[in-house]
Amino acid sequence: QVIPDFIKESGLDALLNLGLMQTGMSLDDFGKIFKGDFALVVSDFNVETKREVVNNNYSHKEEEPKAKVLVAARIGDKATFDKLIAFAVKEHILVRNGNILIPVDAEGKEKSKYIIAINNDLLTFASDSSLYAAYQSKAQNIALPEEIKNKAKDKPFIAYFDINKFLTGINENVLDSTDSEAKKIMDKAKSTFKYISYSISNLDGKLAKAEGELVLTDSNKNSLAQIVRFIMYGINAGMSTYKKYRDSAQVDSTVLPDPVLTK
Repeated sequence: QVIPDFIKESGLDALLNLGLMQTGMSLDDFGKIFKGDFALVVSDFNVETKREVVNNNYSHKEEEPKAKVLVAARIGDKATFDKLIAFAVKEHILVRNGNILIPVDAEGKEKSKYIIAINNDLLTFASDSSLYAAYQSKAQNIALPEEIKNKAKDKPFIAYFDINKFLTGINENVLDSTDSEAKKIMDKAKSTFKYISYSISNLDGKLAKAEGELVLTDSNKNSLAQIVRFIMYGINAGMSTYKKYRDSAQVDSTVLPDPVLTK
């Protein structure tokens, strides 16, 4: 119900209702499609080299960030949901193959490799077929730390980002191999930061309390002091890199002559 209320407050409800008329649905019907139970998981982040481009004796690597993404949502009003899917199939936006929904272009060709599937009252989006298969077979379990599970109790919304695992997943090849300070900063960040969590409590009739927390790796040391030390470490590393490039720079006096003092 939050989405329709937000749309109404924004004044866009009349426009969206006009668009939904083609499906035989209203904005209120649209708000009933999902129960409000959503899960979003992003993991296995890395950077892949697509190809090496050579142009005028200059070469560089084209790199692309990659990650596994899975979204699961509980369907509320199944009849309304089926009506929406039937419209998408009729308009050649989707092709339905059993419980699998395949996005297609105007020519009916598959647009991407991601998977959209319906299993009873669960709608699942996966970034690739292998991830979806692993999720369905429960071959890969995403184990949340106990402290995060405890934070999630009785909370309608919680977000958790494992900073340490994210940084560990970044291939060091993406860093400038000539910049030794970049790797040092990365290693320092891995040893400093653990995770970020964000949660929202249930609405008490007037407001909902939101709470965010940045957790560091060493819980025995003062957190503020650790953050300040990391910032100072990064500044010093940046200055060291700047001085190295400044000292190695060669200025051609024929291009940039010595300054001439004038009266």
